[in-house]
Amino acid sequence: MSLSPAETAKPSASGDRIWKDSAIAIALFALTILTRLPFHTQFPEGDEGHFAMAVREFDVSRNQPQMPGMFIIFIWMARFFNLFIDDPTLSLVAVNIVASGVTVAALFLLGNAWYNRRVGWSVSLLALTSPLFWYYGETAFSHALEFCWVVLIYLAAYYTGLGDRRALFSLAILMGLAGGIRPSTPFFLLPLALVAVFFGWRRSRKTDSQNSFTFFQVILAFGVGWLAVALWFVPLIASAGGWQSYWELVQNWLPVHTTRQDADSLGEVFDNVMVLMKAYFRVVGLAIIPMFWMLVRDRTAIGYLIRRDWKIQSSFAALIPGLLYFSLVHLRRKPQTFTIMPAVLIMGGLTMVWWGDRLSKYHRQAWAIVTAAIVGLNGLFFLFGPPGMPTAGELRRFNLDVGERIEFVRDRFPPETTVVLTRDYYYRLMDLYFQNYQLPDLSHDLDEDAIVLPPHIRTLVLFDDRIFSEPGQAENFQTMNMPSDRPIRYLNWLPEWQVKLSENGAILMRRQ
Repeated sequence: MSLSPAETAKPSASGDRIWKDSAIAIALFALTILTRLPFHTQFPEGDEGHFAMAVREFDVSRNQPQMPGMFIIFIWMARFFNLFIDDPTLSLVAVNIVASGVTVAALFLLGNAWYNRRVGWSVSLLALTSPLFWYYGETAFSHALEFCWVVLIYLAAYYTGLGDRRALFSLAILMGLAGGIRPSTPFFLLPLALVAVFFGWRRSRKTDSQNSFTFFQVILAFGVGWLAVALWFVPLIASAGGWQSYWELVQNWLPVHTTRQDADSLGEVFDNVMVLMKAYFRVVGLAIIPMFWMLVRDRTAIGYLIRRDWKIQSSFAALIPGLLYFSLVHLRRKPQTFTIMPAVLIMGGLTMVWWGDRLSKYHRQAWAIVTAAIVGLNGLFFLFGPPGMPTAGELRRFNLDVGERIEFVRDRFPPETTVVLTRDYYYRLMDLYFQNYQLPDLSHDLDEDAIVLPPHIRTLVLFDDRIFSEPGQAENFQTMNMPSDRPIRYLNWLPEWQVKLSENGAILMRRQ
């Protein structure tokens, strides 16, 4: 007889030994670390460069990191690893690799605590091989750490809802610190925290447990949470030169940020929804099959769980604020959805167990087969999928491309007389790897107003293929093939010549 989702959601027997669950969690942590080490990025891409520069010197006025600058805990963690690695990019990656391990282990404990060990296995292994989560756990962005922090908040919220006083204060601290990792996290998860505190306080009033909490302790926990906010917010403000300076930076940043990114038409809302759906599919992968199957075949059981299971209700409390915001207001990149994706992963793992139970009449080990098939195929997609997707191939392509260009330019062009120019997206590479070359800030500062390069400069190197790619923008440039046979464009000139440069191209002209 197949089981319904409501039956699937029965918790583990109380006789399950804690040490065994802990051993499984530790093994999953170690397995996650091992799967991440071979594929990580070696160089920053886009905004990752701002984080890498912030590891060296935190200064929001110089976009280190990018505004609003509320990534300071991520930077502090990276600085710890940088003491041993001495590479700001790899230090940021190290934070994300460790965070990925903690995430997978915590999801096993959460699934096991919420439902049973099979759900714990399915959810954790789904996260282990989630293509999008795996990919960003290999980069220097803050998204993997945010994903980890959200899962820890879920775990603390669950035990807070059971009336555990220690979990209440843990939840307050985690919520307070969350804004120092990514500013949107505490706002989207506030409904979850409030629901958990309410259920826990109501349960505590009905029990005499030593671990229960009172209303006064709830107020005290809120105070502890605000102290946790102060731990990162005060240093952030101080680094900007005080509140007035920071507020001016925010006011200058907000109009550009909202005008460029916010949805103000149905077409843009539709675009946001499509990005959201792509992120959803790339997080759960083939687990979308049992999720869709359950939605079609067992809507009654879904309704039962939503009405009766407060864990599912709390998942929706964590899901809906971010879902509405990403759909109707602002969604730029798929990993920005990581605030809500842990809830989606939990539902994916739950439906994998449900689907396995439905198929158990055909095979006793149907759940294990379903889990292994989905997890295995998701992992194979990451390992062997094409570049341009969240895959190991894309990470390899980027590392080989950027690494070869950096080494080639350094070996062949003297820094004393050379300017290296790239498009704005990669300008932090100049700060990190070409800081001893001439005018390293030029890639960022270049605009439509032309400048003349100083007389001592004799060479202009175009680092990437997309800078000055239009006809007429790079006349008189020569090419030199790298070992991969890809070209690097450069321009040499004699002392009697000079180069006028703007975002519209380079013009070689005789010196007056």
